[in-house]
Amino acid sequence: LANLGVKEGQAIVQQRRIRLLNAIAIITFGLCSFFFIVDFILGVYYQAFMNLGAILFVIAPVLYMNHTGRNGFARIYFITMALIFIDSASYLTISQLRDTDTENILVGFSALIIVLYDDPIKTVYFAIAALSLMVLKTIKHEMMGWPFDGDFVLLHINLLASFICIYVFTGAFKSDLLVTLDKLKGYNQKLERQQEENLKQKDALIANKHLLRSMIDHVPLFLAMVDRQGKYLIVNERYEQAFGIPVDEIEGQHYKDLLPNNLLEVHQPLIEKCLKGEDAEFSEYNTVPSGESFYAFGRYKPVKDKDGNVTSFVVYVADITKLKKAEHELKQMNTTKNKLLSIVSHDLKSPIRSLQGLLSIAHSISPDEFLQITGKIEKQVRAVSFTMDNLLNWVKSQLEGFKLNISSININDVVNHCTDLYTEELETKGISVINNLDSSVMVNADADHLKLVVRNILSNSIKFTSSGTITISSGRLQNETEIVIEDTGIGMSNEKVKELLSPSLHTSEQGTGGEQGTGLGLALCTDILALIGGRLDINSKPGEGTAVHIYLPD
Repeated sequence: LANLGVKEGQAIVQQRRIRLLNAIAIITFGLCSFFFIVDFILGVYYQAFMNLGAILFVIAPVLYMNHTGRNGFARIYFITMALIFIDSASYLTISQLRDTDTENILVGFSALIIVLYDDPIKTVYFAIAALSLMVLKTIKHEMMGWPFDGDFVLLHINLLASFICIYVFTGAFKSDLLVTLDKLKGYNQKLERQQEENLKQKDALIANKHLLRSMIDHVPLFLAMVDRQGKYLIVNERYEQAFGIPVDEIEGQHYKDLLPNNLLEVHQPLIEKCLKGEDAEFSEYNTVPSGESFYAFGRYKPVKDKDGNVTSFVVYVADITKLKKAEHELKQMNTTKNKLLSIVSHDLKSPIRSLQGLLSIAHSISPDEFLQITGKIEKQVRAVSFTMDNLLNWVKSQLEGFKLNISSININDVVNHCTDLYTEELETKGISVINNLDSSVMVNADADHLKLVVRNILSNSIKFTSSGTITISSGRLQNETEIVIEDTGIGMSNEKVKELLSPSLHTSEQGTGGEQGTGLGLALCTDILALIGGRLDINSKPGEGTAVHIYLPD
């Protein structure tokens, strides 16, 4: 009820006047209700109904007008009706020759006029209240039959002095109050501006925090800041992914409560070093609680204040697994390069030196001896040619990849072409080839690449067989065709088979006739077959020969 009519945007003085008027109306309602009951019980009915009239015609309308926003009219209405009711009640009391001094209420009422109004209305209503009291006192003297003597004059002088004091002192208090309110208003405006500025700064801080969070969350590193007490100030999402704990739960937690013992044992000395003001680097293979394992490189970096004291430290950890793999592959490539250079230099030297020797003695030997020597050199040159074909094909596959020309191919034609190339070697070593292929078997493949595969496998069978047989057969499996090249050579162990089937290059062993190799053949075959969805398998035992299975998809 006290806030009826108070709205946002109103001046502070106006709001206080509305609240004051409402409070006076409520208090007056309580007093009038009390006096209505008392007067009614005492039989003073006219007084009782006067109090009831004040409730109905003064208090209720004032509250309603404040509620509907007609605050200025409510104040005028209240003062006017209150003066009428006070004057009327006082006059009735005096007319009944009752000395209750009801009219003295006007003294206190005049102070309310000063508070509720400004000039000129304040002065007018204040004068009416003062004049009403003096008139009522004069009427009272007349009706009571009191003499109009010096006491009467002194009474009016005292009343006048009282009203002057009320007007001056209450007005001065009101002025000081208004000045104070203006200052408070100024302070309030400053506080509102400060609050707006604080809100802007808060919003900017939140935006910057979100920006920082977004930035560090998109950095492909483990990134965190830890205070001197060991509690995480900020971490990025990589910590949440690795440790399975939300970021907001990690922040504020001690690193000893987060890091597992295997990591803590390694990193505690590094943290202690960092807290002394020194950088600390580490490189290790880690496994985090999420199960992720990786090669890590990181650094602890101290953060110092202007006096050089360490207040916190930053730690970042990078996943260098790909770099480690690239380093390993680079080492393998370097090894392969050295091996290839060794092979090329060795395999080319022999026939070149033989040619040099032949040319140097060609004028001093017979034609039969010349033909005999050239036959041996031709064999060496053929071997080098095959080696160079493999080498060039392997290098091309590593640099450019294979280019396929898929067509329907007769397996028997491919095998016959390859065996014809090794007729002399087969006769020299006493090896017979048994072709059990179905001449109608067709496969979809690149003819040149398939010839290269069969030729390499056939070459290995000849290389590691003496006075035996090489059997070539085929068969149909589910969704693929199988070609088997099986020899009765020296065979090999399971460990050697695993080495040959591994993707890396391997060391070639000397054949039964002293033949040399590069170690490229099977690696090349595996790459070619993988390209068309095929595969290669080897079954072998030492002393029992070797069977190489080629699987070609439909």
